Amino acid sequence: MSQRKIYFSYVGGQPFEQSRKLVESWIQDEADTGNGDAQMRVASMYAGGDGMKPDLAASLKWLEKAAASGNGHANLYSGRALLKEGRALDAAPRLRLALDKLPSSRNAALWLYLARVRSGQAELGRSELATAFARSEDGEWPAPVAAFYLGKTNANAVLKQAEQDRELGAKRRCTAVGLMSEHYEAQGDEAGVQAMAAARKQHCTMAENDED
Repeated sequence: MSQRKIYFSYVGGQPFEQSRKLVESWIQDEADTGNGDAQMRVASMYAGGDGMKPDLAASLKWLEKAAASGNGHANLYSGRALLKEGRALDAAPRLRLALDKLPSSRNAALWLYLARVRSGQAELGRSELATAFARSEDGEWPAPVAAFYLGKTNANAVLKQAEQDRELGAKRRCTAVGLMSEHYEAQGDEAGVQAMAAARKQHCTMAENDED
């Protein structure tokens, strides 16, 4: 997935779905004075392109400013982008900060684990992941993926649990395949990667394949 798509898919979506036709002056003023939330809002506005042409360069600039200011979402999305680029060592601190700021973010916990494994800190990653999901109910999505990462279940069981939601089952299966594939890649398990490549063809539509 390209850097452009990573940033635009995350920054252009939640948590700022409301109309963003113009960068309101007061928001810009707050962003200029170092308010991380306002900086994230500006990044989202430029990414969404409502009422104007999307501006990737401006969006990235403000996203980086927001991350440096400690905004949780900015660190989450930019950390994920760095991880997808193969820069796990750079991604891990951002994802750790994101998890601290957004403790209910399951994506932050899963992505941080992947960054830890890729940077040779698997034990730390397992500890952080177990702590983050300790309060999740059994089977609560995406707890099955975390259980897979921790060696408590297998890929087939994860896919079966994903299917239990009639509305979101298809999307969850595809998401699970992608996350399990990343786990195998991080561990250097080529057989696992190939198995997930086959599963992707079975469980993911073209659009879903293109998302992650």
